[in-house]
Amino acid sequence: MTRFFVRVVLALLIVAGALAALRWAIGDDFTTDAASNQGSPMKPSTHTAPDIVVDATDDGKRSAIGISVAGRFDFTSTVETPLPDGSRAFPKRYELHAEDSATVAADLARLDRVTAHVYRIVDGLLQPESRKTATITARVAFVQLGRDAEGRPSIRADRDMDLTDVVLVSVPGSALRDLRLEIARVLVRQDENGIHLRTPDDRMPFVVTFGGEPAITMRGRGLDGFVPGLRGEDDASGRLRLDVAHEPVVTRGAMKLAATGTLRYTEDLATGDGRIAMREAVVVEGIDATATGGGHATAHGDELDAAILRQKGAADHVVQSGGEQRAAWRALTLRGKRARLLVQDFELQCDRLVVTPALDGEPAIFSADGSPTLTERGEGGLSFRAAERIHVIDVPGLLGPLHSFAGFPVPRFGALAQRLFLFEGRAHVDDPKHALAVDAADGLSALRSDSGLDLVRGSGDVALTSDRFTASGDRGFLLARGPRGERVRLGPAVLDPSHRFRLVERNAAREPVTLDGSGRCALVRDAAGAMTLDVASPAMDARIARGDDVVSAMRTLHLVTTAAGSVATLVAEGPHCKLDTVLRDRNGRTEPIELLGERVTSDDGRSLTVIGSPASVVRADGSRLRGERIDVTPLGAGAPAVVVRGTPASIDGVRTTTAGETLALEAARLVVMPSLLPPAVLRAHGIPARSWSTPARGQVFAQAFSQVFAKGALALRRCDGDGNLLSAATGTSLWLLPESESAVLTGSPAVLIERTPNGREFVARAERLRGSKRADGAPFVILEPSEEALPEIDVHGTGDAGPLRDLRIIAAVPIVLDGDRLVVDGDVRVRSLGAGGSIDADGLDVTAAGVDATLDSAAGTLRALHAHGARLAWQSIRAYGDVLRLDVPRTTIEVEGNTADGAWVELPGQRHRGGLVRVDYASRELRVWGPRAGGRATVER
Repeated sequence: MTRFFVRVVLALLIVAGALAALRWAIGDDFTTDAASNQGSPMKPSTHTAPDIVVDATDDGKRSAIGISVAGRFDFTSTVETPLPDGSRAFPKRYELHAEDSATVAADLARLDRVTAHVYRIVDGLLQPESRKTATITARVAFVQLGRDAEGRPSIRADRDMDLTDVVLVSVPGSALRDLRLEIARVLVRQDENGIHLRTPDDRMPFVVTFGGEPAITMRGRGLDGFVPGLRGEDDASGRLRLDVAHEPVVTRGAMKLAATGTLRYTEDLATGDGRIAMREAVVVEGIDATATGGGHATAHGDELDAAILRQKGAADHVVQSGGEQRAAWRALTLRGKRARLLVQDFELQCDRLVVTPALDGEPAIFSADGSPTLTERGEGGLSFRAAERIHVIDVPGLLGPLHSFAGFPVPRFGALAQRLFLFEGRAHVDDPKHALAVDAADGLSALRSDSGLDLVRGSGDVALTSDRFTASGDRGFLLARGPRGERVRLGPAVLDPSHRFRLVERNAAREPVTLDGSGRCALVRDAAGAMTLDVASPAMDARIARGDDVVSAMRTLHLVTTAAGSVATLVAEGPHCKLDTVLRDRNGRTEPIELLGERVTSDDGRSLTVIGSPASVVRADGSRLRGERIDVTPLGAGAPAVVVRGTPASIDGVRTTTAGETLALEAARLVVMPSLLPPAVLRAHGIPARSWSTPARGQVFAQAFSQVFAKGALALRRCDGDGNLLSAATGTSLWLLPESESAVLTGSPAVLIERTPNGREFVARAERLRGSKRADGAPFVILEPSEEALPEIDVHGTGDAGPLRDLRIIAAVPIVLDGDRLVVDGDVRVRSLGAGGSIDADGLDVTAAGVDATLDSAAGTLRALHAHGARLAWQSIRAYGDVLRLDVPRTTIEVEGNTADGAWVELPGQRHRGGLVRVDYASRELRVWGPRAGGRATVER
């Protein structure tokens, strides 16, 4: 018993001495650091540690109190793995080699010039395999030694290795891909899951390089990481993790990510998917989206989350660019109170910015949400707002890799496009440079290039407002602007009949143009300010107005204006197209009229052409011009000239000066124009000048259209208020003054019919007729002869007017009908007409060198006839004289001669001569007077 206590006391003394020696050799701090893996860095000792081995029992296992090493050092860590056949395999986890070593304390060793190979364990066909993953080199390593379960010396897995001047390099082709870590000092520990590493303090700098095209470099201060030891490609523990405590910086090519706070990088080694999370004052530089040169784009925010893909060899997600290793951005998300993207001359502000790369992994799409705004810096810059999101797209960067991936050559984008902006939700754009504001309810897209081309597309309810025009619609718009001008299309590219639009075009020198309707509207303005407007309206409800001029019911419209705002070209089409305008006479009085047709055109903004089946011009009182084509040309007097063509052209409902009377005219061609001729010219043509000198009040249309010219086969009708025919004319040309009811009619022959309500009628036929109405309403007609035809006039009386009811007067000289008086100053023949208008062989037949006849104003029959150089034949009466007088009320015929036998009257069986012979044609009573020269009257048998 006494011997047992002595041995125990001796052992305790030996242990106490060993602990005292250990404390003296390495100091107090190491024991704290080794036990807790915290505190100050380990300090190597220059003292030689004693080699003390004490046997003790620890749950039946042997433990080392102290282990001494020196010289070359090699160690292999394995994992015991049971196999299906009951045996065991021991795949390697890592191998460690040091060219020199020394014991620092009881279980602490210093290793110099260390190389460690790290393996991952892969389940093989028969047994697990160890495949090298990375190699770690260090100038100095401090490790804690112990014994394994079998009592063999081992590096303790539950303690950190303290490495100095460390380089970790992944093995080519391994799951770590191309990874390189450089750090001045790191604490490393490996367990069954992988390698844990961290810097002793959070201010120590480091560099991590991820190889690829291009390589990724990560710098910062303070590192805490984990490198998994994968057991198969799908092992859940196969995720690389790197945590940076301060000032992380990540660079890839020209792009640089920096922050003042922390960074966490994780990577799924099975897929190559990596994630970067950065916090506090994040700055991303060198984003080339929408920039013509590298490094021009910078983003600022509070937090950044990025995804990156690192792959070996070919992959579906990236475009090959040479080299085995590939690295491509998958996405970047930047958050902040007002995260900002500064790119060339634009600043994008938002609460969250998401960056999406193209197929080559380079950033190409920037998406901002959280009340995003986009502003072009500088005076007069653009300003954008969106209710939901704004996307900024690098067009060459996005489409170039797509062409390469599809096997096509990369196009030269040049001035085609550099910036594409997409705005989701309700969006607004201000363009101070062009004094333009744009609003769209369902989003906008804008394409811009360095050459100045602008392309803006809006969706939903849209509105564009500038100093020159205002445009709105409910199915979107397209605005294109370039060096040659700008173009606006309201409505979708595919014609949508339900789209409603409105356009107001303003010019300081002219009244504004207002356009509204349904369908599609396109406006083009050139650099000089001239405008071209095109409209397609299937519903035919498009309407355009300027001042008093309104074109409506259009299916299509083509309008061109000059830079000064005047109309250069107008083409409007539709089955029932209508132009409302105002006529002005020389006195400034106005009257509204309508032009109706299938096509309305203007080549100079002043003249108009209306085409239709038929086309028509309608005044407020219902009078109307009709034809297949109507041309309206303004004249110097202010009123226009109107030319109507058709088969036939017509004018009807024109009011005369007599209340209730209207004119209707048909011809192959009509010309209606204001009276520009002075009164003397009108009088020279036998036309009263009343329309010029004494315009009737309220007769604006008559004043404006005071002359009508008709060509071709024509027909004129004048009716009373009940539609009864008062006069009619036919011919091949007509000059008509409706207000004064004057006309010049020609034809082969021209025919004029004048009729009174009681049935009195005059039918005039001549090559040329000139006519008007006297102040008392009686007709004034001149029938002019020609080489081809002699003028003639038929007089038809009313009721039972006796044997002289119907007469025909034919002359070789003009015939003048002046009310109830008919005058012919030349060779003339007067004959009676029988039934059906034929010549009555037994009726009156007077041939004379001149006639002055008086008609009954009521019955229209012949009342008196005064002729000279006349010869008469009527029934059984024959007469001749230098002067012949027929008095119908007295039923007498008188002939008078200037010679002894100058006048005679012949009755059946006898002839009576004398200076004056009178016969009662009813009773046959005869009287004869001798001539005034003293001759005798005679009777011949």
